[in-house]
Amino acid sequence: MMHIWKQQVIEIGADGVGAFQHERVCWLQIATKNKVYLFDILMLEARAFNNSLSMILENNHLVKVTYSCQRIAGCLRAQFGVNLSNVFDTQVADIMCFYTETGGFLPDRSSVLELPRELRELKHMRQEWAIDRYPVTEQGLLERSNPRPLPPSQDGQGQNTATQRQPDPPVPTAEEPVVPGPVPGLQAPAEQRPPVPAIPVGI
Repeated sequence: MMHIWKQQVIEIGADGVGAFQHERVCWLQIATKNKVYLFDILMLEARAFNNSLSMILENNHLVKVTYSCQRIAGCLRAQFGVNLSNVFDTQVADIMCFYTETGGFLPDRSSVLELPRELRELKHMRQEWAIDRYPVTEQGLLERSNPRPLPPSQDGQGQNTATQRQPDPPVPTAEEPVVPGPVPGLQAPAEQRPPVPAIPVGI
């Protein structure tokens, strides 16, 4: 504990179980410039704060850096009566810096990471593909219900590799009666049979 007492700035973190006002701290982390201390609050319970740990957390001359301290401070106060003080909340600091840079109402602003060039180009590629695939209305919207026909695919030699559909057989009209062809396994009609040669009969 003496090593922590000698610091001017420390980092604190905590994790627990439960939700909202019923959440309970399971472990507490305190980090200095070159050391990290983990306290098993689930096992130590209130004994962890009977000595100098509560004095460190309530010390007004020791800066505690954390993110979103409201949750940690509420758990420590509700469970063990420890009042966290002199806290630098990085969440609040980020909001203040963002407000200073944008100079506007926070929900109307957006902050994103810089995307790689490949991902930025992907957006334009998708837009170009959509314009080629679908007609665009006067309002600038895509008519997805009326896609343009796809061009036939081509191989490396520029030859059309699309499957050629065989033409349908001609449909006979009323002036062209349908003449049935011979059916395998059946004899042809009498008028289509070849004549039987005459066999001479002796006298």
